[in-house]
Amino acid sequence: MSRSRPASNPLSYHKHTGQYYVTRDRKRVYLGSDHDEAIEKYHRLALGLIIPERPQTKSSLSAKELANRFIATQQANWRNPDVTLSNYRNWLGRFLRDHAGLRAEDLTVEMFAAWKISLKKREYSPESINNYLGAVRAMYLFAEDIELITGSPKLRRVIEGSEKSRGQAGVA
Repeated sequence: MSRSRPASNPLSYHKHTGQYYVTRDRKRVYLGSDHDEAIEKYHRLALGLIIPERPQTKSSLSAKELANRFIATQQANWRNPDVTLSNYRNWLGRFLRDHAGLRAEDLTVEMFAAWKISLKKREYSPESINNYLGAVRAMYLFAEDIELITGSPKLRRVIEGSEKSRGQAGVA
């Protein structure tokens, strides 16, 4: 049975370093030695306002590099490569413009949810939002399948919209 920490005490204390930490993606994120500051950092981390520092590795991949590899590999699987290529460039291009400089491993579910909200605020149709979300999900599943990244974020936790687009009122 997995252990979980109570909401009233989300931090763990590492005796050897003298710091408080939380575990994210099976890795410890150290938040400092002062308990109150560590709690504050924990809340900002949970809201996606700060990205946990991760050591740069040789396999560290930018989201743009990941998108290029995804598109190059997946073209062989598409029925209509020209149209599908145009669509994926549009969908992933919007994601990359909104997340400039993002490392592929640094995307969190909170960031993905905030991006969905930003698309809604820009008045994209629910169908378009679903296409954008689906393209990014497919890219990250591809990256995890071929082991470009370890531990893809659980992007399916951000559900697709089911609202009907404007002008398509339901008939009783």
